[in-house]
Amino acid sequence: MRKTPPLSKKQKDEILAILSVGCSRQTAARYVGCTPALIRKTAKEDAIFADGIRKAQDQAEILSMRCIAAAAKQDKYWKAAAWILERRNPEEFRLRGPGTFTPKQLKFIITQLSEIIVEEVKIPIYRKRLLERIDEFCKEYST
Repeated sequence: MRKTPPLSKKQKDEILAILSVGCSRQTAARYVGCTPALIRKTAKEDAIFADGIRKAQDQAEILSMRCIAAAAKQDKYWKAAAWILERRNPEEFRLRGPGTFTPKQLKFIITQLSEIIVEEVKIPIYRKRLLERIDEFCKEYST
């Protein structure tokens, strides 16, 4: 089995440049003639390269967010602002289909139903069993 040569300084620099504009490691690997696995392996062995990868990827994210934020300041590009809200706070702003609930809303509904059971089911053993089943259901589907 032939040993893969290590990445050269030039290859590492090209990888970092490619990642810094938002391309994937797959694209960077293909461009410099290596595999994504070799990039991972090199990053594990070279802390400076690993830090460079992190910074390059962060730079790409920051650049993209700057562009989106700049567009969002213009009324005609309101979708950019919506995109930011959906990604930054999906619990509150994510697009949902009709009849869907947030986890917070669902918890409120289950709490209200449990209170109705406590008020309406007069036989303690039945009331307890219903509440236990609701609790089991919530535990099973909350993971």
